[in-house]
Amino acid sequence: MSTDVPIVPTSAVSLVSCAHGRQRRAERGIERRDLQAAIKYGARREARPDARTGKLRWKVQHEGVVYVTDATLRREITSYRVGPPALMPHVPLTVIEQLDLHAARERVRGAPSSWTSHTVLVVDGSASMKQCDVPGAFNRSDAVWAALVFDLLGEQLERGLAAPTDIVSIVEIRERATTLCEREPLTWGLLNQVLDLHGTRAPRSHGCYAPALAEAERLLLTTQGSGCALGLLVLSDGRPSDHVPVGAGSIGDKHAQMVREWTANLASQLGRRLSIAAVGFGPPHADFDVLRAMAAEGAEFGASSTFVHACLSTATLGTALTTLSRSVSTTRAELTAQCGSVCPREVRAVRREARSGLAPGAEIDVKDWTVYAGASSLIGCWRLDEGLRTWQAAEPFGGARVAGVMVHERIFGEGAERMVHRFHELASDMAIVGAPLVAKETRFVHSFTSKEHMDYHRVFLRTQGHAERLARRFNAAVAQLGAQLGAPRVEFLDARIYVVRDVNLGEYGRLVEKQLDPLGYTKWNSNNGFVRGQAETRADSAAEVGSGSADARALPADPPCVNVDRAAAHGVLGAIAESDEEAAERSDGEVDDGSDDGSDGGSDVPTGALELSVRGLYVARARLQPELVPPAFTHFSYECTGGRMMVCDLQGTLTPPPSADGTPTYELTDPVIHFGSTSGRTGVYGRTDRGRLGMSRFFETHTCNELCCMLRLPPRDAASTLEPLRRNARDARRRRAAKFGSAPRPLANALSGGITRAQPDAA
Repeated sequence: MSTDVPIVPTSAVSLVSCAHGRQRRAERGIERRDLQAAIKYGARREARPDARTGKLRWKVQHEGVVYVTDATLRREITSYRVGPPALMPHVPLTVIEQLDLHAARERVRGAPSSWTSHTVLVVDGSASMKQCDVPGAFNRSDAVWAALVFDLLGEQLERGLAAPTDIVSIVEIRERATTLCEREPLTWGLLNQVLDLHGTRAPRSHGCYAPALAEAERLLLTTQGSGCALGLLVLSDGRPSDHVPVGAGSIGDKHAQMVREWTANLASQLGRRLSIAAVGFGPPHADFDVLRAMAAEGAEFGASSTFVHACLSTATLGTALTTLSRSVSTTRAELTAQCGSVCPREVRAVRREARSGLAPGAEIDVKDWTVYAGASSLIGCWRLDEGLRTWQAAEPFGGARVAGVMVHERIFGEGAERMVHRFHELASDMAIVGAPLVAKETRFVHSFTSKEHMDYHRVFLRTQGHAERLARRFNAAVAQLGAQLGAPRVEFLDARIYVVRDVNLGEYGRLVEKQLDPLGYTKWNSNNGFVRGQAETRADSAAEVGSGSADARALPADPPCVNVDRAAAHGVLGAIAESDEEAAERSDGEVDDGSDDGSDGGSDVPTGALELSVRGLYVARARLQPELVPPAFTHFSYECTGGRMMVCDLQGTLTPPPSADGTPTYELTDPVIHFGSTSGRTGVYGRTDRGRLGMSRFFETHTCNELCCMLRLPPRDAASTLEPLRRNARDARRRRAAKFGSAPRPLANALSGGITRAQPDAA
């Protein structure tokens, strides 16, 4: 007798679907027949019971599809695809490399002060990351983990940009935050750990931001007392799922407010050290207002913040991750360069003010200020003399009415070396005198004596004083081109030292100068080669030449050009280009301003090279574009001093015309001077002085604009600025050869001349 049971066709398997289940299938590319096949052929196991009723649920898996159903196996709850196992093999590590990795972990976990960077990756692991809508990836989660492996970790390791003192932590966004990796050195061993996570972490549950952000804050503040660079990546594919109190306002607004408050608290503590990348990895219509709010709030407190909507593009996601790693690397280089060693210096623990609260006319809350009133608290005001050599007493900015000062406890800005507080002068009746000022002090923890504190400020005043002298020379040269150009003047702020007696710190000085508009504050170039608007300016000029627009006019037969009179400039600057040998003998390590050395600051460039014709290169405008002035001034400072000095890191504001002639003014502060030492010395003008390397970096990105050509500044390349170093090295080799009879042999020749490696004893 036949006992065969009729086979039910797959399409005939009964299935009761719901709106939620159909939506999830549509998002994840799962057909109804796939679920029917799973019921018929799949392997089943118990799933987590229903959270509300406690009833049994089944999970059935078949050919990469997981189907969650009720106890009857017929009512659909949800479904999703499961990713294939990780296809990327581990990076093979030798026994020695594994031992080195273990030693690196032991060194860094107990010594946060040795860390050079700490990057915390907050990655969405909620159920929505199962969606299979990313080209070239199994699902969203697969694309994100692959990008972390290749674009964030792998790129740094392959290019040698990472060190075992660079630390990484990974937090997963779910209903409850999970720390997948805590304080691991950035090594090939970490990359292998992430490969394991790629193959084992399946998306599930809700995506609640608050627990994950709290864990990220704990990890980042572990290094609050050190000086390492900090990076924060928050990557999600949609809005948070956090529960919020019932009340006025939409849920989205409450989520955004929650994240803004969290970001403000974190960024106000970390400021410039922190780089934030908020990445939305979802379709174009996805709502990422919360991530946008996070990036905007971080920027309010000085953090480097960006928001990127990757739109399910792995290429855009990779670019966002690379940008974050480069931002952290830049901060790391800045912090370690300031101390000249691998370990960064400790940054002072202070709170920051939000920039939006610094608008003119904002109310002053006295409880946030420290007041120094009376002769016993305000000791005096000082500045450098005209020769920028010795201290002399100076009158406060507010004049004889000043009887005290007050300083805000929080900072509202910080640079590579200094932090900035709001500052006001006070009359005897505690009324504010004069315009708002700022007080600047070191960004790092120091044990300064009173004299050392004044010497620290003295370097800044000398740098700013030399920059102002060059600016006056530049303004005079530009004025000869004609007032019709309307070129802005360049001025550097006058600064003074206010010495106060503090209850905790004793007597110490604060560097004080005029407060520039924080909302209009701009950096036009830096000491690492950045030139703001350089590419845009060249593109605009080329377009105007090609189009023959109505605003353009042909150059006259003799264009108004000015030669750089280096001899006259030398007199104005007080012969600041002193020989390296004389400068090196000085106790303070700075360049002397004496005019008795006989140096003419001459350049190796022949005079004829300065006689450049600009006909046909640019079309002269009726009025010069203001953004052409800062790079031209930096170039001018190099030529005016015969290649001995270059003023970079131009930052400040472009103020409206203060006079009837309609000439605006660049009011600048905190300049950097690179000193062109032929011996390769750096740091003559402070820690940010990078010498000829800094000059070379500027010319790598600078292309002469209309103003450079009108001033007849010769085009330069990066290699020409390093030539004096090469020439000095060649001269040194010739001197050694003359003294010892022959040049030292290269190592390869020495080895071939009889020096051999020791051979091991025969067994």
